[in-house]
Amino acid sequence: MRLTRITIDRFRAAPVGVLRVETRVLRAGRRIQSVEANLLDDETTVARATALRIRRELALGVLATKDSIDPLLGQPPIEIPPRPKKEGFGNPDGFSNAVDMADGEETESGLPTSLWTRLRCRFMEDEDTEPIVQLATLADFASGTGNHMDFTRYSSVNPDLSIHILREPRSEGIGIRGMSQRANDGIGQSIATLHDLEGPVATVSATLLLDDR
Repeated sequence: MRLTRITIDRFRAAPVGVLRVETRVLRAGRRIQSVEANLLDDETTVARATALRIRRELALGVLATKDSIDPLLGQPPIEIPPRPKKEGFGNPDGFSNAVDMADGEETESGLPTSLWTRLRCRFMEDEDTEPIVQLATLADFASGTGNHMDFTRYSSVNPDLSIHILREPRSEGIGIRGMSQRANDGIGQSIATLHDLEGPVATVSATLLLDDR
């Protein structure tokens, strides 16, 4: 079995403190499995993830499509410069300091854009970071790809994130090619394809909750 989809619903901000994780198997089939994980602050659920696992069959490798990286995404830069502080993004010393990120050309919302990102440290201090953990961590940036607005006046939060995983990444760098669109009622959507250095690894979609600051 391997993970082929992760869907995360975020119900409220997770506090910095001791949290509890509860997991359960929703369906334990021989070919398809469904599992769930809940993140709790005391007795309050702050986030929930459901995942689909499908049986691997390596004999079907003859059907695999050829890896090919999107030419519009290009290759990551050899050195990624420090990201400048942007007004409206709050504390600059949090998660953003744990990643390197290189933006492509800035475009208006509704048009595709690109970025490359990678983790600068281990996800857990004393454990090697599994490729699927790296992918799930960096996939959250897809919710902001191409979502250009005045963040001193407005906010954009993704209360959910769905990651459909083609295969596990085989490089530290993850390239994101995607776009964001916004309706006229304060709701938007981001859709992106994630690549490693060899080709596509996942597609990601997120709902955007827009608001005045």
